[in-house]
Amino acid sequence: VVVVVVENTSSPSQSLSSSTVGVVVGVFVFLLVIVAVVLFLRRSRHRLTVPLLQRSAIRFGDKIGEGHYGNVFEAEVTIQGSIRTYAAKTLRPGAKKVHQ
Repeated sequence: VVVVVVENTSSPSQSLSSSTVGVVVGVFVFLLVIVAVVLFLRRSRHRLTVPLLQRSAIRFGDKIGEGHYGNVFEAEVTIQGSIRTYAAKTLRPGAKKVHQ
């Protein structure tokens, strides 16, 4: 018969503080994961909305560049009385329908 005796050399207060630290770290990591998931879900719900504009709300200015499918112009757009400057890309007459 073999008997193994193991002594606990740590005091009860040290053991308690180690387990308390473990619980606190575990709760912190759990909350961090919950916050990350909530932020991800909130972010995925926000979609870019593009207002439909009347042609009369857009005033094209100088040509500032061109690409494979068309030209790029400086454009002033009036939305609810506010005028903002944007870059507006136009399509060439031969551009494929799939790219419009």
